[in-house]
Amino acid sequence: MATARTVIKQLRRGFGKQAHLYVMGHLIQRDNPIPVTDIDLEFKQITVHDNDDIDELIAIDEWEISKSDTLKMFEKGQLCYAAKHQGHIISYVWVVIAEKFEDYYLRRELQQAPHEAYHWRSMTLPAFRGRGVMQYMNTRIDIELAQRFGKTYGLGWVRTNNKSMLRSVGKIGYKPVGRMGFFQVLGIRFHYLWGPHAFERTKPRLKIQVLW
Repeated sequence: MATARTVIKQLRRGFGKQAHLYVMGHLIQRDNPIPVTDIDLEFKQITVHDNDDIDELIAIDEWEISKSDTLKMFEKGQLCYAAKHQGHIISYVWVVIAEKFEDYYLRRELQQAPHEAYHWRSMTLPAFRGRGVMQYMNTRIDIELAQRFGKTYGLGWVRTNNKSMLRSVGKIGYKPVGRMGFFQVLGIRFHYLWGPHAFERTKPRLKIQVLW
């Protein structure tokens, strides 16, 4: 009976779940000019002590990640950068500089070289999209990562079917450098990762993960 209950539980979690992503990379420049936008922006690194900012970020977060998980990300050393307009957050990007970490979405460990930084959980409010905010953010973040941490290469991912996002990140210098994702059947994930510049230190490139 225990085995039957386990199978039923996994079926309810979703038979045949899968995700397919382009790994995107770009060279981090320390001396690019900061883009001029048609709106006033304040660039800020949000820390674990900025409780009001964290609450505001959670309220607008399209990733729907809880505050408790967000606080854990700060505790693990993740960086959060935001653009504010008239005192309110309109855009943000999270960055992982650790050489080893677990991807929140894929639920697998990734490794990156000392010169690499992983960008994820980014968002700009719909009313401010197409106005150069993300280009402004990316330039400011690159300067921070290069000057403070010696980073020279940025990595991230975009769903393979998200054509608009691929065009958007292409405008700020990201290019596809590989693919990664998984197929999931009955609580077992079959991960794949390929591309010579796509988290090249992550091994194995093919991995079976049991989620029971």
